[in-house]
Amino acid sequence: MVGYFIISHVLNQDLQKQQQELDDLANMQAATKSGEAVEMELLRFADGRFFLKLPKSFAPMDESLIAVKYPSGNAPTHVFTNERTTINVALNITENNMPDDEIALYIKYMEQELEESMEILSSGTTEKAGRQIGQISFRSAAVDTDIYNHFLAFSDNGKLVLITFNCTVNLQDEWQPVGDFILQSLHFPAEK
Repeated sequence: MVGYFIISHVLNQDLQKQQQELDDLANMQAATKSGEAVEMELLRFADGRFFLKLPKSFAPMDESLIAVKYPSGNAPTHVFTNERTTINVALNITENNMPDDEIALYIKYMEQELEESMEILSSGTTEKAGRQIGQISFRSAAVDTDIYNHFLAFSDNGKLVLITFNCTVNLQDEWQPVGDFILQSLHFPAEK
């Protein structure tokens, strides 16, 4: 009986800690390199299994524009964009099996694939809330300009999830701090 109360107390503390982290995250704001404040909002995805802060001024991208911007047939599940569609946050909640312990291998594989045709800026794996989070940043060529990309990869319910911040390279210097903030805002609630 004592064991039950100890476990219950520890779980309750974990839930309180997670709620405090979520409350703190809700109050955090981002700014561009020049110091322009970007009003953010906390959004939940995958039935509340993870949260992300996005600029309030971003809107969901129209499906016809998604088809143009992501012509390979692997269109993301959600794309949020600025008015000019030059800054985007894409979420792809895939059906691809990906155990948490294979994220580092996935990142190494992606880095090898990308480095053949793109400029890799950084890559690696960290841990957040007991999960492996892989990341790669790189520059890629588009039809009329180069694109700065920074993506995260993680496992959710055994499936691969990708979150990408991208913008045209002429906006990279100004907006990269906001993109970093968005990706760092990834939050996983405590299991209940």
